[in-house]
Amino acid sequence: MALMAKPYSEMYIGDSAARPHYLRYVQWLTDQAPERLTQKRAEADALFHRVGIPFAVYGQEEGAERLIPFDIVPRVLPHEEWIRLETGLKQRVRALNAFIHDIYHDQQILKAGVVPAEQVLCNSQYRPEMQGVDVPGGIYVHIAGIDIVRDDDGEFLVLEDNLRVPSGVSYMLENRKMMMRLFPELFSGHCVAPTGPGTLHCAADLGAVHLPHLRGSRSCATPHRLASLRAFGARRHHRPRRPHPCRPARRLAGGQLLPGRRHQRHLGPGNLVLSRTADHLYWMSRYIERAESLARLVDAHYRMSLLPHSPDALAQSLSSTMTALQMEQAYKERHDAIEPRAVFEFVSLDRDYSGSIFSCLRAARENARAVRGSLTSKLWETLNSTWLDVRSQISRRAASPDIGQFVEWVKERSHLTRGVTIGTMMRDEAFHFTRIGTFLERADSTARILTAHQSDLIPGADASEVPDPYECSVLLRCCKEAYTNLKSVANEQSAETERRAGEMHAMLHFTRMEEIVDGGLPRFLEQFLGKVRDLGDRNASDFLLPPAEA
Repeated sequence: MALMAKPYSEMYIGDSAARPHYLRYVQWLTDQAPERLTQKRAEADALFHRVGIPFAVYGQEEGAERLIPFDIVPRVLPHEEWIRLETGLKQRVRALNAFIHDIYHDQQILKAGVVPAEQVLCNSQYRPEMQGVDVPGGIYVHIAGIDIVRDDDGEFLVLEDNLRVPSGVSYMLENRKMMMRLFPELFSGHCVAPTGPGTLHCAADLGAVHLPHLRGSRSCATPHRLASLRAFGARRHHRPRRPHPCRPARRLAGGQLLPGRRHQRHLGPGNLVLSRTADHLYWMSRYIERAESLARLVDAHYRMSLLPHSPDALAQSLSSTMTALQMEQAYKERHDAIEPRAVFEFVSLDRDYSGSIFSCLRAARENARAVRGSLTSKLWETLNSTWLDVRSQISRRAASPDIGQFVEWVKERSHLTRGVTIGTMMRDEAFHFTRIGTFLERADSTARILTAHQSDLIPGADASEVPDPYECSVLLRCCKEAYTNLKSVANEQSAETERRAGEMHAMLHFTRMEEIVDGGLPRFLEQFLGKVRDLGDRNASDFLLPPAEA
């Protein structure tokens, strides 16, 4: 039986002698105490955990998201070796680009039999509609990920070419940043090439191949996905809305449509935010606001349950609240009766119910993760650490969770997220969409709470029986903020949406409380909720959903 050849060592020649370009590093590593290295590794893991830099292990549900590994032993390439490698990679990418160009034009490589035609033409990624189409700059391969390995003799070999969805470069960049943060002395003692210019070159190259009608914008698309870059103004104002044929309409507890598919198109002339980005930001802020609103409701009823009271009165109050929030049916599918403790845990901690606080925080983090580049680092770290902490809390307190402590923590994290948003984000389109989502959700939640607890006000009741007008002032401020931020992101088809937002604000601002009570507060709130839903749907149609689904 033949023995396997000894694998190539990047650091050593033979068993002990370090390669010339590793001599300084080996000396540094020898001088380090094991305790310090262990401490630094723990610091790296904690930072990666807080910042949220995971990788996916496909096919393993329990490993769907893991932190990237951090190795204190770097791979060092001498300059002459890197130049040779760089030259070969450039040549390979040009060859791959020429191959794709040939496939979509003359197909000489197929006619010559070098590559079997069926392997290309029957491949699911082959796009016959691109046959004969000339792409900007003749560039098909905008970004390539070439996996390189060494053989036993130290020669470089190509393991795999990734052209469709190249990934992995962020791990190298983050590891470099972590290495500089934990061991700055290594970089002062070595001449290390910077990684920063690479990202700048990437951005410049992508900008150089923009389509003419997208020149000056920040997005790009691969040739076979040009259909998704539709002009925003192509849709008429009063085109009837219809659901996507492949997806049933789904609704959240608050009555608003769930966010749809993400689409790469712009919000309109002069706006640089993609509609899919706006969609994520909008729903991120709605979910955070919804989590806080639910936490306040749970907190109020939880405190009520600690006081002397009639069990029937508490159960009736909980039932009214859950009915107003459209949660009662989902609760009854899991429980037979309205029990305060069961209700608190269902609304707060249920992992399987999409309207629970736990699910809202998870959805907020996932939406934030999808547009991480549009968020400040502080905002992303706040949202990511909130999700990691809530997941850890529920795991630790699975047996007997402290509901009071949990909802207080949720309110605190919501306040922190809002403060970081206001304090660190620029006042651009991204910021305005987070504010629109926040205040539409707050208006919806406040109106539902009032509906649940003011149903006893019948038409003709005395205005003195109306509770503190502060509750209605909350609705007024929400409408004002939604109207102001909608004006900031207005495009050519959002005029009617802007008008209706202004109409809602004016109605609340100038209507007398006596007029509301004379007509019946429940009726007024029902109409208000209908207007909020309409405004949310119109906002989605104007800014977030594609014309085909509007």
